[in-house]
Amino acid sequence: MLPTARLCQVWQGEIAGNRKVSDESYAQQFERTFAVPYDQIDTSVPLPKPSNAAQERVPSSRRAPFSNVWGTLMRPAFGRTWSSTDIGRLSFFTMTHIAGVVAPLYFFSWRNLAVAFLAYCMGGMGITYSYHRYSHQ
Repeated sequence: MLPTARLCQVWQGEIAGNRKVSDESYAQQFERTFAVPYDQIDTSVPLPKPSNAAQERVPSSRRAPFSNVWGTLMRPAFGRTWSSTDIGRLSFFTMTHIAGVVAPLYFFSWRNLAVAFLAYCMGGMGITYSYHRYSHQ
């Protein structure tokens, strides 16, 4: 069931969600949202966008390099018990990076490099043209 119009704005025929910026930081919104059991979270109401200014005022927040975005480490990486999900994600990202470093040693050719570069350029142009076309609607 789609959210009703009173809960979210409709923009060009599409449900856009709550576009208002709250005076709540990301960390405050996370704590408030997940203070109730998971099965009791009301997912029918869109959340307002947390305020970057409020996030900046959180004592433990840090600014992301080369950005105006402030973030808070929600759980320490060390000194806690890792869940099976944490271990699975660590394994996946570790193997992905190892494959990225090792793959050129086995599969490098100038032809493959040229094909990868062309695919990169075509993908970037496709995204750019698609967004440009969409912006004129």
